[in-house]
Amino acid sequence: MKTPAKLITAVALCWSCATGSVLADNTDNFNDNSKDSAKWGDDVVIANGRLNETSQRLQYTCPTTGLENSSERPWELTRFPYNADWEIQFETYNGASPSIAGQVCSMGVTILSPHSGGDYLYHELYNVSHGVSGGGIGVNTDLSTDDKSVAGEDSGAVLSARVALLVRWNSKTRTLECLYDANPDNGLQWIKLGSFGLSGKGGTSGNTDWEMDASDQFFVSVYGYSALLKVNAGQMYLDDFRESGGVKPDQVKRPKPKGRFPLSFPKDNPYLTRILSLTGNYQGTFPGMKPRDFDLDVAQDESGKLSVMGTVDGIKDAEGNRDLAGGVGEIRTVKGTPTIKLGGPVEGVLDGKDAKGDVSATVPVEVVDIGDGVKGVMGTANAKGKLGKKPVAVKRVPFEVETPPRILKNLNSDWSLKLVLKPAKSGKGKKSKRIRGKAALVLPNGDTIKFPAKELKYSKKRGFAVKFKKGKNTSTKPRTTDTKSKIALSKLTFEKKNGRWKLISGRIKYKFLGQAGKENLKHFLKP
Repeated sequence: MKTPAKLITAVALCWSCATGSVLADNTDNFNDNSKDSAKWGDDVVIANGRLNETSQRLQYTCPTTGLENSSERPWELTRFPYNADWEIQFETYNGASPSIAGQVCSMGVTILSPHSGGDYLYHELYNVSHGVSGGGIGVNTDLSTDDKSVAGEDSGAVLSARVALLVRWNSKTRTLECLYDANPDNGLQWIKLGSFGLSGKGGTSGNTDWEMDASDQFFVSVYGYSALLKVNAGQMYLDDFRESGGVKPDQVKRPKPKGRFPLSFPKDNPYLTRILSLTGNYQGTFPGMKPRDFDLDVAQDESGKLSVMGTVDGIKDAEGNRDLAGGVGEIRTVKGTPTIKLGGPVEGVLDGKDAKGDVSATVPVEVVDIGDGVKGVMGTANAKGKLGKKPVAVKRVPFEVETPPRILKNLNSDWSLKLVLKPAKSGKGKKSKRIRGKAALVLPNGDTIKFPAKELKYSKKRGFAVKFKKGKNTSTKPRTTDTKSKIALSKLTFEKKNGRWKLISGRIKYKFLGQAGKENLKHFLKP
C-alpha cells in the first residue's frame, strides 16, 4: 500500500551519518518512551505524519485527512551486509478505521539500497477501506527498482489487527525473504509471504538487480503511512524491534557534487570510436573503367539507416527516371570504425541495359591515402544478377573512392554532452543527499537531445553512475522522442577545488545515429 510519493522519504535514509558508537544490544522495545538517538536517526516527515514513543511503543499518528502523510525513522545503530546473513523482526498493530474509498494506512519496514533511494523493498501491515472483500487488514510486500515496482506479494485483507513481521537476508542466494505471524501471542509461527532476488535471480516472487557487491551495506528504516485518513493515538504502533547480523556502519561519506560538467568528443584523437553523421550533399565522380559523375543528397535517421536522392550518370530507376530515391543501407560501428553497409535488391537501367539483382558493399569510413597523395575510402563490393541478358557475379571486389574536401566536410563526428548535477528534493522541497542529473546531447548532425533528470547511483568503490535514454529531440517540430540515442556514465569521481566540483574520471558508453562507442571519460574532459 506504500506509494511512490511516500518513498520520497527514503532518500534521507540512504546517507544518514553513522554514529560510530560501541554496539550494544540490537533491539528497541520502546519502553523508555524516549527516542534513543544512538539507535535511530532523524525522522523524515511528509505532511502531517508523526512517529512518537509513547505508551511504551512507537506510535504513528496523523491529525488530518490529507492525501499523503508519512513519517520514516532510520535505524542507525547498524547497517546490514550484502555478504552475510541477517534478519529484522518486530510486531505491529493497525486498529485504524478506514471507511471510505481511498482511505488506507500502513506501518512497516523499508530495506534500502546504498546506491539509490529508488531501489527499495517494504514489508508492512496495512488497513484499507477497499480491495479484497471490501477492505480489511493484511500484509503486503513490494520490491522496486528506479522507483518502479517490479514484484510484490499480498496476504489478502484477512488478518487480525496485530501481527509480527520478519525480513530475512540470504547472502548465498542473494534474496530477501518476507514472512509474518498472524498470531504472535501463540508463539512465533512464521508464514512465508514471498522471496525476492536482488542479483537478477533466486526469488520465488520476483527478481531485480540492484548492482550491489560484497562490500555494500543495506539501510533500514521503519515507517507509518496514511492517506485520506485521520489516525489517532493508539490506533497504529510498532513494538519489540530487533535485528541480528547487523554490522558497524561504514564511515565513508558520500560526496555531493553539483554543477555543470561539459563533455565533448576530441577531434585530435584517432584512437577513439567516432560517431559519424553522413547527412549532406555529395558531388563527385565514381572511379572505374567508366567514371560516373554523381550528385546525391544523403539522409541518415536516428537509427543509422541511409537514404538518397539524386543522380548518377548512366543509371536510371526501373521506370526509366534519372532521379533516384530510396533506402540504400545503414551505418554501423564495426571494430571501432564507422562502417557503411550498402545493399539490397536493385532493378533499373545501367548504360541503357536492364539491370536486376542484389548488390552489397562494405565501406569503412576511414580516410586513407589511396595513392599518389590522394585521400579516399576503401571497401569491398558484391553483386549477383543480370545486366541485359548477361549474368553478372562478383564477390568481395575491392574498390576505392576519392574523398575531396567538399565530401569530407559532410563527415561530421563532432558531438558534445552537457551534464548538470544538483541535489534531489525531499519532502516539502527540502534538499536531500541524493543527486539528480540531466543532460543535453548535441549530435554530429546538429540535433539536440534533452534527457529527463535521473537519479545517480552511488558506490564507494564504483563512484557515481547514471544512464540517459528516451530524450526529446528539441530540433524537430513537433519535438519527438529519440529512442535510439543513449548515454551511460559510470565510475564517475569528483573532486572539489576552490569551492567548485570537478569531474576527474569515469567511463562513457554512447550510442546514437546507429553507431556506438565505449571509452575512458578522461579523453572527453577539458584540461
